[in-house]
Amino acid sequence: MSQDLAQQRSVLSPLTSPLWRWPETTSQRVSLMGILNVTPDSFYDGGQFDHSRSETFVDLATERGLTLIEEGALYIDVGGESSRPGAAPVSIEEELERVIPVIERLISAEPSAVISVDTVKPKVAEAALDAGAKILNDIRGLRDPLLREIVADRRAGVVIMHMRGTPQTMQRGDLSSQDVVEETYRWLNDQLERSISAGIELDRIAIDIGVGFGKTVEQNLQLIYHLERFKALSPSLLIGASRKSFIGAITGASAENRLPGSLATLVEARRRGGNIFRVHDVMASRQALWIDSSLQSGSISAPPLSLIEFHASLER
Repeated sequence: MSQDLAQQRSVLSPLTSPLWRWPETTSQRVSLMGILNVTPDSFYDGGQFDHSRSETFVDLATERGLTLIEEGALYIDVGGESSRPGAAPVSIEEELERVIPVIERLISAEPSAVISVDTVKPKVAEAALDAGAKILNDIRGLRDPLLREIVADRRAGVVIMHMRGTPQTMQRGDLSSQDVVEETYRWLNDQLERSISAGIELDRIAIDIGVGFGKTVEQNLQLIYHLERFKALSPSLLIGASRKSFIGAITGASAENRLPGSLATLVEARRRGGNIFRVHDVMASRQALWIDSSLQSGSISAPPLSLIEFHASLER
């Protein structure tokens, strides 16, 4: 890594008015990203807010997003293309039809909402940012130079995630690795350097180890066990392990019955350095993190940073 890049990592950007800077490091608080899938085939909540099922899908999805905020989410992550293993890709037009009306309605209902768009498509990312989203959550880790350009130009926040293969192939074939932690670290480091070179400041970048994306059960466990190492890449470390299949592989539980395993993973990931958690169950996750933090400190601690608290802190 060049000295200039290393120096840029160590300081906040001097520029003003970005769409988003991750506040978890400066606030010393963790936060929750509530999942809002507007797809028919996501592994856990697919179809609940799918536009093909009901003419009122935008109303239903908006209501769910507002509920997640009320329960304590700082972010709402809107996705219109399933990334579960084996999921079929969707067209740009279909994805736009799924996500843009929901983002627009959420912003209309709650103008202060911090919305992340879960997409790998530049046109969808641009349209979502135009509609009011502030963050791009890219499961392909900003491999596309055009996406890097969009994030840099719009000064949006971004999540760079590690994934081997694609949703269609990631859990097939040979998943062996001599050292999955080292492999993931180096890949994320390379993508981070490309992103910084493209003009994206470090305080707008969160890193995601990609639990369940082209990994075996043991590899997922190793990555979470060694999570603290990834803090050397970025102080903003997002973990998305909610109801994932590795929990079912260990316990035999279906996706509907993996909340206890999800909460156990959540608490341990926080202890090992995670500070942003992408979850289906905001209320339960908030309580688990709050109680664990209080137990760790021996006194009542602050809960995960909610949207209301975040905006109140800006007004002080």
